[in-house]
Amino acid sequence: MNLIDRNKELIKKFETMINTADEKLAEELVASDAPFYTPASPEPLYGGKGYLSVVHWMRKGFSDVQWHITDMVADVDKVAVAAEGMIGILRGIGAM
Repeated sequence: MNLIDRNKELIKKFETMINTADEKLAEELVASDAPFYTPASPEPLYGGKGYLSVVHWMRKGFSDVQWHITDMVADVDKVAVAAEGMIGILRGIGAM
């Protein structure tokens, strides 16, 4: 597999990771020292578990939330995606 196809495959894995909350994929794809800043936490969250904690927080209100890539362009050192964004039914604003 060439580098461009590998990069596209990594982004598809990332899409799978956030849609399934797969902890194994999160640990594989997200560096353990990568910080995430979110209104869900006053301090940055780190790594795959930190990223997934944001996904779990969003699912408190949108239990069926999904992200879908609609187009992707890649080069050897970057990938750009177009996505439908977040799709889901609001089921509990009080839970957020």
